[in-house]
Amino acid sequence: MPRSMDADPLELALVAAVSARLCHDLTGPVSAVVNGVEIAEEGGADAAQALALVARSADTAAARLRFLRIAFGPALTESALSTVAFGAIAAAYFAPTRATLDWPAVPADPPGGTKLAALVLLLAEEAVPLGGTVRVACEGDSLAVLAVPVRGGGLRPEVGAALDGHWTDGSARAAPGYLAYRVARANGIGLGHANTSDGVLFTARSGRVP
Repeated sequence: MPRSMDADPLELALVAAVSARLCHDLTGPVSAVVNGVEIAEEGGADAAQALALVARSADTAAARLRFLRIAFGPALTESALSTVAFGAIAAAYFAPTRATLDWPAVPADPPGGTKLAALVLLLAEEAVPLGGTVRVACEGDSLAVLAVPVRGGGLRPEVGAALDGHWTDGSARAAPGYLAYRVARANGIGLGHANTSDGVLFTARSGRVP
C-alpha cells in the first residue's frame, strides 16, 4: 500500500515558522544593502559612505546565512564542519550584534554537533536583547552556554516551553527552541535551561533525556 504523503500539521507549522525567522533575520542587512546602493547611485558626497555601508551589510548578511544554514539546514551541511571552524562562523555572526561571544580557544565537540550548538547560541543571543556576553563551555559530553545581559533580558516563557517540547504558541521566535528540542531528542541528549543570578544558563548533556 502506498505510503501517505499527508504532511503533519505540526511539521508544516515548524517549516513556516523557521522560514519566517530566516526572513526576519536577513531583512535588516539585505535592506541596508539596497539602501546603500540607492544612495551610491545618486552620487555626491555620501557615495563613499554608502559603499562602505553596502560592504558592511553584505558581510553581515553572508555571516548570518552561514550561521543560520547550520542552525536550520539539514545535518548533512554541518557533518564535516570542525568545531574550530564553527567557532569562527559563530564569531562572525555575533560580531555585528549587541552580544559578545566568549568561545573557548580549544573547544571539545559539542553534544548533538554544531547544529544543536548553533540553535542554543541563537536562543542565548535573544536572552541578551540589550547587549551582554554569551559564554560557552564544552567539555566531554556536555555543553553549557551562559547568557549574561548588561541589563534586562532573560528567557521568554514561550521559548523555555519550546525547549521542553511544548511549542504551543507556534511562533517564529520560539521555533529555534522547539527545533533544538527535536534535534536533542533525536540524538539522545537532554536539554536544560534556567534563569540564574548571572543570567540564563542553557545546558546539553548526552544520555540525559528526561
